[in-house]
Amino acid sequence: MLGAALVACDGEPAEDPCERRIGQLGERLAAAAAMAEPSGAPPDVALPRADGVPLETALPLITVTEDEVRFGERGVGGGDDLERLAETLGADLRSRARALRVEEGAAWEVGLWVAPEVPAHRLAQLLASAPSEARFVLLVRGDPAARPEVAGAPEWVEAATRGDAHDAVDRRDRLEEAWTRATEGCDAARAHLPLPAPLLPAGPPLGPPSTAALTRALGACGCGVDLAAIEAVAVEALVPLEGPLARARPSLRFASLAEGRELRLGADATALDLARRLADQGDGVVVVRSD
Repeated sequence: MLGAALVACDGEPAEDPCERRIGQLGERLAAAAAMAEPSGAPPDVALPRADGVPLETALPLITVTEDEVRFGERGVGGGDDLERLAETLGADLRSRARALRVEEGAAWEVGLWVAPEVPAHRLAQLLASAPSEARFVLLVRGDPAARPEVAGAPEWVEAATRGDAHDAVDRRDRLEEAWTRATEGCDAARAHLPLPAPLLPAGPPLGPPSTAALTRALGACGCGVDLAAIEAVAVEALVPLEGPLARARPSLRFASLAEGRELRLGADATALDLARRLADQGDGVVVVRSD
């Protein structure tokens, strides 16, 4: 347990140094969680690499590749017929808005996980039939060098969590083994390794893992455990090796009559081109036009 509050010379309670240390650790973990991938993120689909800002909120997720369209973890019916895909996706979005009890006329956001090579005109056609209230958030991958560094992290953490991991399952196993080692002496933290939860097809939108329960558990254990090792493993679990997850700053619309600042893309533009153009657009709503 954290120690009792100290008493300063003027008789006022002084802040407990351990409590302050764990509070600061909690703030760093929350910042790392804002760089984490949302639950249900497809492990086999790359993202455009571009500048962005933290995602921070939970969003329903649409995944688009050149061969497939998924809403959550379900495929969107329509085969190769882009018009039918757009109609089905639009109906799915309206159904989700009802399930989320979105008020009529209220704007709401949907995440876009789009492979870099997807033509921008394909994305625009897919989302042209979306509800007028829908605002789309393009997800991007930040620079791997922006991954947080943990001061005083033991050398074994990186070797244990990365090593020769060959796939997502192997990496998760390594993280869980390292977590068991890092949390020795703090059983309360053992159940709170911050990994994304699975996304159910009809379930609510799920965002990055929460670190609040972990911070509370560390407060119960106090500073007699290896906090640097715990933080290092948690950061490894939260922030992808490929680079932090981010979102393009503006929200997007694609409908032909939509209102907002217009961004026109050429016929050969891709999702990567769109991501890079959006990095300079600032906040607000951008209407994407693609020739």
